Amino acid sequence: MDTSSSVVTDTDELRDYELRNTLESRCPHLAAFDPAMADPYPMLREIRERAPVFFIPEHDVWCVTRHQDLLEIYRDPISYSNIGAHDMRVPLPPAIVADVGPDYHFPFQGQLNTIDPPDHTRIRKLMQKAFTPRHISGREGDIRALVNGLVDRFIDDGRVELVSAYTSPIPVNVVAMIMGMTQEDARQFRGWVDAFFALSGSTNLPEEEATRHWAGLIAFERFTRAFIAERRESPADDLTSALILATSDDGSPSLTDDEVLAQILGILAAGSDTTSILIAKTVHSLLAKPERWEEVRSDASLVPQAIEEGLRLRSPIRGLRRRTTTEVELGGVKIPSGAKIYIHIASANRDQTVFTDAEEYELHRHNVAEHLGLGKWAHFCIGAVLARLEARIALETLIERIPQLRLTPGQDTLEFDYNLIVPALRKLDVEWR
Repeated sequence: MDTSSSVVTDTDELRDYELRNTLESRCPHLAAFDPAMADPYPMLREIRERAPVFFIPEHDVWCVTRHQDLLEIYRDPISYSNIGAHDMRVPLPPAIVADVGPDYHFPFQGQLNTIDPPDHTRIRKLMQKAFTPRHISGREGDIRALVNGLVDRFIDDGRVELVSAYTSPIPVNVVAMIMGMTQEDARQFRGWVDAFFALSGSTNLPEEEATRHWAGLIAFERFTRAFIAERRESPADDLTSALILATSDDGSPSLTDDEVLAQILGILAAGSDTTSILIAKTVHSLLAKPERWEEVRSDASLVPQAIEEGLRLRSPIRGLRRRTTTEVELGGVKIPSGAKIYIHIASANRDQTVFTDAEEYELHRHNVAEHLGLGKWAHFCIGAVLARLEARIALETLIERIPQLRLTPGQDTLEFDYNLIVPALRKLDVEWR
């Protein structure tokens, strides 16, 4: 790679930046671009037009920003490997090393989002049985009861911080229900999931914070191992038991204990933060223009469309990592084998060549289904049916029970944690008469 290529340091330089070399030799750098910055979207619009694939030295990744290039990555899961996609970026602090030893690795490798075919194909086939629309729709009554119970706690107050009181408890409790765990168990998940995304999507955490998060992850693992052992002794009608009892065609167990552990950890992590953020961001997008809220309130058939547009414009997952297994070419840029890739999902979902008025929230967008907020093909989110059901019920319940909902003054701009993968929404204050 020719590291002498021009370095773009800000948006003004980017506008003047020209790729002078041939397609075969160019190696664009954007040293100042940080994928986790609070509002990267004005700069990303320029980037998609001028340098859609570029190297970020600070993060040691090739950032891919256009919709068509992300489709190419999703289309080829062999050249763009998932292995290592969720490796922890924060090393073990001394206090944790003293507890688990210097060679400890969080047992996430083997989870569906960290493996490639043929293992990916085998495990996905087993898990897919538990996430069919028929199976998930059977949980609708339980989810509605849970969501209404949450509203009961604050409806008389006239105001609430919606993330902590509503959008965050919904997915962790639903996932616990599906896995066969109790609501008491679910109360622990929130902190564990936050720890997972902090350690896998952040860098340079203070030692005290890193120690706290690592301690949480290790507790997460130990709890789950104990739960698997319990279900192995006494299976029940839940997804954990189904994974334990799954067999291959020859009757042998299909999943090892470590593989079962990795899938459960993955479901709890992937099914918690992302759905909570989706619900909160969609509510914010509707309330930001009261006429939108009124339109959806008067026509509940628009709720699914509102959620899909939320997945597009306000993608809960900002980006994901991949690693090349061979030399590839994207956007006219050659990337060597073994390179780290950052697929910028939130950028692709705002690609102006695919979506008209891409920076606007549009309830009636005709091609909203082309968004990549839930992945694509082999890496389409296995829990998509569940996430959409939770979001629909959460939104319908607010519309039905608090139709006069509005943003509390000062909530025009949302604040998120610094994170490359899932920037968690800090709060969403709302009120009603």
